[in-house]
Amino acid sequence: MPKKSEKLKRRRRRARKTFFTVLVLLSLCAVIVRLLVFETYYFSSDAMKPAYRKGDIALMEKYEMLTENKVERGDIVLSKFESADLRLVRRVFGMPGDLIDVRGEEKFLVYKDGEGVMREKALGNAPGLVYGTLPENAFLLLCDDLDSTQDDSRTLGLVYLTDITAEAGSILWPPSRMFRND
Repeated sequence: MPKKSEKLKRRRRRARKTFFTVLVLLSLCAVIVRLLVFETYYFSSDAMKPAYRKGDIALMEKYEMLTENKVERGDIVLSKFESADLRLVRRVFGMPGDLIDVRGEEKFLVYKDGEGVMREKALGNAPGLVYGTLPENAFLLLCDDLDSTQDDSRTLGLVYLTDITAEAGSILWPPSRMFRND
């Protein structure tokens, strides 16, 4: 009888060891995925409405930014604003080579669209921006709601490619908005 008891103890010990090994490996995988592939972002304001609303939790996709560093006009990205030590999700409006034009108290973004037509976007007073061409690897990130008083490049200045860490993806919460983007 004592032999069965010993076997059972060894089997339980082995099962516990296997369980904790699997748990450690899964935790390590989760950390790697969090660092290199995905991250979540909680929207604390309506600055990106209608794409994202206050209370939404979205999946931010890091891998493409890490591997390709490809940012295009219209992308919604997660970036660091060094001047204010903030991480915000904003839409890319201005690209390297675009012009910030100052006319009186107003500032305008002047750029060519995909068809080569010159376009303008009114930026208001924009104290964080000065006249000139956006430098290489510098981007102008704005709220979707341009009337919003939330911080963006108009108040915090330009963002550089190295500060853009992820592209916004799917809404994870609330479930009612997971498959809709209205």
